[in-house]
Amino acid sequence: RLEMKMYLQKMLGILSDVMRDSFRVTIYPHRIETDVNGYDSLVWKVSKKYSMDRRDVRSILALHVGNYLVKDLLTEMFSFLPSKPIKTGDNWVRNFVLVQKAPVKYSNMFVVKEIKDDIVTLQVETVISAKTGEGGSVYEAGKRTGTILVHRTSGIPISWNSTEKTIYKTNYDTLIRSQTITGRRS
Repeated sequence: RLEMKMYLQKMLGILSDVMRDSFRVTIYPHRIETDVNGYDSLVWKVSKKYSMDRRDVRSILALHVGNYLVKDLLTEMFSFLPSKPIKTGDNWVRNFVLVQKAPVKYSNMFVVKEIKDDIVTLQVETVISAKTGEGGSVYEAGKRTGTILVHRTSGIPISWNSTEKTIYKTNYDTLIRSQTITGRRS
């Protein structure tokens, strides 16, 4: 118990140290590129402060602030609206792969339910799948359904509410996961 408590305290300290750092993000119409400014110096500072191996610090930070995580967040955040004019009743499919932990494909069907002033209400139905490799076996599969309110001009979400259900299979076990995801931009 004491070791776990010390580990968690160290993790909280590390994460609070990186809260003040910034990222440079470049967004193009059809792709998102990210670069974490000063990432190597941050790893060095944290490893020195907590007397940890830089490789360990790098892997800890990658789970919380690395390039892949930032890219995944931005990919999902800016995936809602197409780059063409839309009207009520329009629909489209947008696929993307999130790669931070392992590649997971999200195939999203968006339907415009309402447009009021600069706010677009979208209904989304998502099929989630992950394979062990090209032609490999599926180890995670599921669905997500929800509603998202998005600023029409910026494409930035205002609020979201969805339910996700997936089945994750290993060689030894099958896990059923169900989660509700809600949020509001402040």
